[in-house]
Amino acid sequence: MPDIQTVMNEALNSHTSGRLDDAERLYKQVLSIDPQISDAVHLLGVIALARGDARKAAKTIRRAIKMRGDYPAYYGNLALTYLSLNKFKEAAKAANKAVRLDPGDSGFHCSLGSAMDGLGKLPEAEQAYCRALEIDPTNGAALNNLGTICMRGGDFDRSVDLFTRYLSGEPNDPAVLSQRAAAFIELARLEDAERDLETVFRVAPDSIIGLKTRAKLNIAREQWAAARADLETVIPSEPDDAQTFASLATIASKLDDNALSVALNKKALALDPSSANIYCNLGIALSEMGDLDGAETSLRAALDLQPGHISAIFSLGTGRGLLDGDILAQAEKLAASGDLDDEQRTKLKFALAHQYQKRSDYGRAFQMAVAANALRKRKLENDNKGFSPDYHRDFLERIKTVFSGQFFAGRKSNLDPPAQPIFILGMPRSGTTLVEQIMAGHSAIETAGELDLIEDLSRSMPDFPGAVANLPEQTIAQLAKTYLAGTGERRPNASQVIDKMPFNFIFLGFIHLLFPGARVIHCRRNLRDTGVSCFFQRFEKPHAWSTDLAHLGLYLKSYEALMDHWKQVLPDAMLEVDYEKLVSNPETVGRQIMGYVGIDWDPKSLQFHERRSNVTTASKWQVREPVYTRSIDRWRQFESQLKPMIDAMD
Repeated sequence: MPDIQTVMNEALNSHTSGRLDDAERLYKQVLSIDPQISDAVHLLGVIALARGDARKAAKTIRRAIKMRGDYPAYYGNLALTYLSLNKFKEAAKAANKAVRLDPGDSGFHCSLGSAMDGLGKLPEAEQAYCRALEIDPTNGAALNNLGTICMRGGDFDRSVDLFTRYLSGEPNDPAVLSQRAAAFIELARLEDAERDLETVFRVAPDSIIGLKTRAKLNIAREQWAAARADLETVIPSEPDDAQTFASLATIASKLDDNALSVALNKKALALDPSSANIYCNLGIALSEMGDLDGAETSLRAALDLQPGHISAIFSLGTGRGLLDGDILAQAEKLAASGDLDDEQRTKLKFALAHQYQKRSDYGRAFQMAVAANALRKRKLENDNKGFSPDYHRDFLERIKTVFSGQFFAGRKSNLDPPAQPIFILGMPRSGTTLVEQIMAGHSAIETAGELDLIEDLSRSMPDFPGAVANLPEQTIAQLAKTYLAGTGERRPNASQVIDKMPFNFIFLGFIHLLFPGARVIHCRRNLRDTGVSCFFQRFEKPHAWSTDLAHLGLYLKSYEALMDHWKQVLPDAMLEVDYEKLVSNPETVGRQIMGYVGIDWDPKSLQFHERRSNVTTASKWQVREPVYTRSIDRWRQFESQLKPMIDAMD
């Protein structure tokens, strides 16, 4: 009979060398000699786990524990086995036992952290991972797992630090590089993210997590087509990944295809019906399509799954109706809590401002709007996106200087004019969406929504507006074609396309240079009403001027001065539509608008609230109602609080 220790040593050598079949045979040979050798039983369980048979592994390791219940490695490997089975309660029990038997083993604390994470006990998980790193600062699993917890909790700076520490030992790990890149994206450090992803695809060209993260980077850069291509590449490998379909739904929404967004969100929900985020995104897509009942149902489903879901509360709170009392109370409690980040608190305070106003509690409404804007202003300034009155004033003065009456006098092009788009512009909240929806009801007109194309063209020049002064006609024609190619991507089959970017009022002279025959509709509204509406609005884009009443007043004043300039140098370039006249007499003004663009009047144009059309702006809830006049003179509800804005406008 062979010596039992010799066989055991041979088995261990085979095991550590990766020759699992030989090791298994030899461990069994040991047990045929002495069935009570618990190490052989335990290591057979470890082999089963390595082969992916976790159930067999758990049964085998438990058998070893019955034979010898004081050996920490047995409990440590049992914890790993249960973790692979997602049996987190059992894993926590085994890991705790291992830690008690050997409190100085970093791996046991790491397994305990994973079990606590699986149980949703994040403070306990973080504590366990931190203890693991105190024992062994290079524990890769603890660094990675704690970094992931920090990501989920929004502490992206700390997650970057933890992932960086991990990568100092494993610099080419594609999964952790992708994780760090995702954290960089959240911190708006997009170039750092790009560098990490370059490494990912150099070492792992087909990395799925790399593709997902690169899609996030492209979404952050608003490169929707590239993001969509990455995610569509992922689907064959992970056809049941709900988040991939949810991300594709977001991209579809950004491309104004809310019907596709709804379908993709529903696909994601079929894969993960417990996701409050997906229900919320579905609700937002439905609201942008005009299905307000469906939107509210989906948003409430999100709150049923996650009662404190911030985006769902915000979307309902800024929607058409009153929040239920329990949701309102929860929003108030959350907004006063110190547990949320500034962005979450900002959303809640804007929602509460809208809700208090709906309840005619104007004092509290304005107080919440002030608090929300203060938070938003601070964040934008910290991100170097704050409003500079001096820069804004100087930029508009340069525009007036370049686009002067002399500049346009006698200016005629010898080139064939391209197609002439329709521009709706003016201050945000001045009725631009209402005009757009009235016009888009006609079969001959389609809207492309709010396009950045004109501003993008201006930024493509090294010195705008100065560079415009000496542009050759061929360059002007090429810029016009570039713009039309961009609108064609959005609405390829439309004969007339609306660009409803309000801020094109800044670039009206540039627009007239590119499209002398374009139809331009300038939406005007009482400036004080416009200011109040902007102050109560959480815009998707920065618009830092709207976060401070004095800055808001200065912006409104500069807008009015610029429009006076355009009327002087381009007296016949636009139709002016007053919001107050439009809502008081919609058919008369509607006929005037349609006559201006050369299209016969259709009474169905005023039935825009019955159409399932895409509206992605802040007015998406309002334009689902018939025309109303209740927003006229809204500023008087807050007259005393508006003094800084009014003083700046005078």
